[in-house]
Amino acid sequence: MPGRVAGALLAALVLLGGLLLASCGRSGASAAAGLAALPCGERVRDATVTAVVPDRSLDAAWAAYGDHGDGWVAGDSVHAYRLPGGQVLWTFADSFLGPLPPSGHLGPSTPFVHSTAVIQDGSSFRTIWASRPGKPRASLLPDAHRNQAYLALAGIAANGRLQLLYLRERIAGEVAIEQPADEVVATFALPSLRLVSVRRLAVEERGVVWGAAVSRLGGRTYVYGASASGGDKDLYVALAPNGDLAGRWRYWDGQRFVANPARAVPIMTNVSSELSVTSVDGMDVLVTTPTDTAYSNLVAVGFACRPTGPFTLATAFRASDQTGPLGERRFGVGDVYVYDAMDQAALNEGDRLLVSYDQNTVNPKELPTHPAVYRPGYLWVTIGPRRPAGGRG
Repeated sequence: MPGRVAGALLAALVLLGGLLLASCGRSGASAAAGLAALPCGERVRDATVTAVVPDRSLDAAWAAYGDHGDGWVAGDSVHAYRLPGGQVLWTFADSFLGPLPPSGHLGPSTPFVHSTAVIQDGSSFRTIWASRPGKPRASLLPDAHRNQAYLALAGIAANGRLQLLYLRERIAGEVAIEQPADEVVATFALPSLRLVSVRRLAVEERGVVWGAAVSRLGGRTYVYGASASGGDKDLYVALAPNGDLAGRWRYWDGQRFVANPARAVPIMTNVSSELSVTSVDGMDVLVTTPTDTAYSNLVAVGFACRPTGPFTLATAFRASDQTGPLGERRFGVGDVYVYDAMDQAALNEGDRLLVSYDQNTVNPKELPTHPAVYRPGYLWVTIGPRRPAGGRG
C-alpha cells in the first residue's frame, strides 16, 4: 500500500478499536472461527485486534534476570527463535551487560555491546558469552577484526539451522558508524549454534537495510527491508529461494519478484525500522510502530492477503498505559518512549500474538540509574473479527 498513514487516521483507529491494554470480551476461539469462514478479502476487511493484555510474567522474568543475573541487563531490538528441545534463543541488537552492582545502577565501566544472545530454558536465562582482549561480548558471531562490529537484525530458525542477518558497523574510536549497505547473513547449526558460514550480501545502492523482518509465509521465506535513513521509512520485500537467506534473493518490483535489487519498489511507507509480518487465520498480519508522530507509543496492525500487500491498517493501540515523553512518568523517570513493535511469531499461540516493543528515554542521562527503562515490554494481542462469529453487524 504505497502512501502515508496520517496521524489523524491512527487516532481514529485507536478510538474505533477501543483498546487500551484490555480485553474486549470475545474469546480467541470464537474470533478465529468467525474469520475462518470468510474469503480472504472479507477476512482482511473484517479483521481487527480484539484484546491486548500485557505479559506481566515475561516482563517480570526478564526484570529478575537483568537485575540479578550475570549477563544481559537491558537492551533493544529483540527477536525470539525456538530451538530444538524447547529452548528459546533471544537476540538483541544493543545491550548492557552485567552483573549490576548492589546499587542497581549502571556504572561507567558497564559494557555496552552489540548482538547479545540469551538462551531461555523454562524460567531460567543464560547469556552466551564470547570475549576479545579488553572487551567482553555476548555474541554468536565473532568480529572479523578489531575495527568493526555486527548489529543483529532479524532471522529465521528452520531446517536444522539458524540464519541471522547482521548489519556491519565500522568502529572509529568509541563511535560506531553504521554502513547500511554492508550486511552479512550468518548460518548456525542447530541445536549446537555452531557457526557454519558468513556470507556478505550484495551492496545495495538504494540504501535499504534488509532484516526489518524475516517471515515464513505460505511455505516461502520473505525478507523485509526498511529505508536506511529518514524517519518515515519505506518498506521493501524480497524472496529467499528455498528458504535460504544465503541464496540469491529476488526483489518485489510491484508486480513480480525479479533478480535486480535496483528494481525493488516500496510496498508501503511510514513503518519503523523493525517490524513483523506473520500468518494468522490465512492472512498476513503486519505489526509496526507508526512513525508519522515523533515518540508515538502506538502499535499499528494491518492485514493483507499476500506478503507483498497491500496491507489494510485495521487498528492501532497504545503499547503502554503510561504514554511517552508527554505523558506519565515511568520507572521513576519521565520522557520514556516506545519503538520497533513486532510480533515474536515463534512464540505465538494461534490467533494470540506475542508482541514486543522496545523502550528508551529521550534523556540518556537517566539510563544509568534506571536501566529497566531500556528493557522491552511484551503484550498478548488477539486477532479476530469486528463482529461476533456468524454476525453481520
